[in-house]
Amino acid sequence: MNTLSLGEILWDLIEDIPHIGGAPFNVSAHLNKLGADAYIASSVGQDELGDRAMTDVRSLGIHMNYLTTNDLPTGTVPVVLKNGQPTYTITENVAWDQILLSDEQLNSIQQTSWDCIIFGTLAQRSSHNRALLSTILKATSAREVFYDVNLRQDYYDRQIIEQSLKYATIFKLNDEEVAVLSDLLYGENLNFEAFAQKTIETYQIKAVCITRGADGVLILTTRDQSYDVPGKPVKVADTVGAGDSFSAAFLYTYLKTGDFEMAGKKGCQLGGFVASQNGAIPEYSAEITQLLKVD
Repeated sequence: MNTLSLGEILWDLIEDIPHIGGAPFNVSAHLNKLGADAYIASSVGQDELGDRAMTDVRSLGIHMNYLTTNDLPTGTVPVVLKNGQPTYTITENVAWDQILLSDEQLNSIQQTSWDCIIFGTLAQRSSHNRALLSTILKATSAREVFYDVNLRQDYYDRQIIEQSLKYATIFKLNDEEVAVLSDLLYGENLNFEAFAQKTIETYQIKAVCITRGADGVLILTTRDQSYDVPGKPVKVADTVGAGDSFSAAFLYTYLKTGDFEMAGKKGCQLGGFVASQNGAIPEYSAEITQLLKVD
């Protein structure tokens, strides 16, 4: 299973202690732990944090074919945790704002048949990255294109969201983002089901996944199927990366089985486990490893 994540690699500074992160990186790390061949297309700086990022990517088994350096500083995000919930301040003009790929690297991506290409909104805050993403998605074969909207601060607008949805086959967002996007895209306050159905119809999306924290996930598909998958309450350590781990387990399971309901269950199991641990990429327990197995 070949997966490609496009976007940011950065360091979350939690109580001034750096923890490697960024949604595309987190998803790739978990996909690799689950058994996929996970690649990431991103850039880091030619600095100490960039060197550490390269080391961590390598140690986590993520393929580095499309990970490059540039002259900008490696991205950092000071994080404040309040009751386990993170608040982010995202540094601007950093390396992942200008993801550099050579013609050879770009050709390699476009000539590969991917099982899934994964992207979000934040890395599209630069026109350079928006153009790069468009170039890749228009010329690359992928079974699925997974868009996790992952809204951060004010780094999004209607045009970016709409263009992203036109590329996507599977769309993931959380319950709070439904309210924001209902107003932004449709000018009305839609409930979960109505929002998902309208998005499926408008953008020809195969499935919409709405995560709801401990309440699980609601999945609606183009075949008028609906799955309300309950979550399992856990004692939260921090929620950093929990949504990304959901995405990884969901995608790995769906790509293996074609079963959205099973994918939702596995996603909730891993997301809950990660929320109960410190950090975005904790070591898996024997129990969670067993639960995540896909027959």
